[in-house]
Amino acid sequence: MKNLSILLLFCVLFQSCYSYKTVHLDKNTIKLSKKHKIVLTNLKKVEGKVLAMSKDTLLLSMGNQKIKISTSNIFDIQERKFSFLKTAGSGALLWIVAPVVVLVLLLTGGPLQ
Repeated sequence: MKNLSILLLFCVLFQSCYSYKTVHLDKNTIKLSKKHKIVLTNLKKVEGKVLAMSKDTLLLSMGNQKIKISTSNIFDIQERKFSFLKTAGSGALLWIVAPVVVLVLLLTGGPLQ
């Protein structure tokens, strides 16, 4: 039971508050200064902020370095969006699961007694 409670706690704590949505590779749909996850044609994944975009290249900021990516090398591009449901859901789950786990441990004579 103790292992299950630790596993549930880790699941809640490491859940992301963001989700990624696939966008089309157009100048109008790519939002500058937003984080994007890009899958290249060689299946390498890069993540960073899009600084600029032209017809055939995309300028991406990854930490303190800037890289140019040819749009012909991009297989998929996803925009990061804040998910209120994931954030609220993980917080609510923590407040529901923690008391239940403590109650079960107390009733079964677990390590809390």
